[in-house]
Amino acid sequence: MKTMISDKTDSSSDKNTKKAKNKVLGHLLSLFFGILLGGLLCLLLVVAARHMGLISFGEADSFYDTAVSYYSEQFGDAASAQSQDPPSFARFYTRAADTSILNSDVSLDLERILQENVLLEGEGSEDADTADSDAADSESATASLAKEITGKKIRPASKLQESCTLDGISRDFTDLTVNPSSPAAIQLDTATSRLYQRVYLIFALTADSDGTLTVSQNSDMVYQIPFTAGEKKNVQIAISISSDSVNFSCEKESCRITDLALLGSVKTISAYTGAQIAFDENTEKDQISGTVTTENAGFLFLPIPYSKNVKAYVDGIKTDVLRADACFVCVPVGSGEHTFAFYRK
Repeated sequence: MKTMISDKTDSSSDKNTKKAKNKVLGHLLSLFFGILLGGLLCLLLVVAARHMGLISFGEADSFYDTAVSYYSEQFGDAASAQSQDPPSFARFYTRAADTSILNSDVSLDLERILQENVLLEGEGSEDADTADSDAADSESATASLAKEITGKKIRPASKLQESCTLDGISRDFTDLTVNPSSPAAIQLDTATSRLYQRVYLIFALTADSDGTLTVSQNSDMVYQIPFTAGEKKNVQIAISISSDSVNFSCEKESCRITDLALLGSVKTISAYTGAQIAFDENTEKDQISGTVTTENAGFLFLPIPYSKNVKAYVDGIKTDVLRADACFVCVPVGSGEHTFAFYRK
């Protein structure tokens, strides 16, 4: 009798345990599916909000918010990026050059290079300025496109380096130590500088603490150059040939300036500038559109930061967006009048 009661008690206990386990399992499954459903709902809301432009995941408010800072970081004042007015940035090129020129270890006339060429990633040819029909096997898709559009191969870095290396003007400068309480300056020989079309100042910058060096000539030409403790930074900036001095100052930390030199370019800019570029007035912040009219085929360049999210259309047809000048965009355009539109998705 006792054995039967014990068996019944054990059986009842097992049933209660199973019920408890099933109940806990049911709660866990409900919680899991609740979290999954909530996550999917949140994802849908985020996608909808981004599509409506309510959130941007840290992207710039417009195409042009970061263009000036990108240009300054890549080229200093070489491209004269002083304004955020879109038309002042847009350019049209009938020649392309290999972007590897930016890695050159010699001082180059960056303004001339950027005025005359759109810099694309692709293999160049030693006979870059001729329309040779025999393309090299190593030619990239971008290089092939450049030749198809302009009739010319991408100009290799070696060709640009030969024609755009700067002449030495003066190296008769003493090293400088710039303190927050003691700014420094160098005097320029304006008579000599005016013999050149463009003049660049180069120097090496070192410091024991992080800070920022301000280089200025007037209110229109001011550079803010950050420096890092223990690192040597080689700087090349374009300067005005109408001013007789260059001023250096630091707000907080001290720095040392060595190897000062002036370099000049006597070459004239011979870029094709006949293209007319007009922008639509009612452009939304995540798109820009307009019309380009040109006698020759080439590349329409805009200082929109390159991203896979940037889409382009020419005459309403989706067009491949090429990386230009290391960090911006351009699209191939044929001769004649064409509409263009860039969108950031």
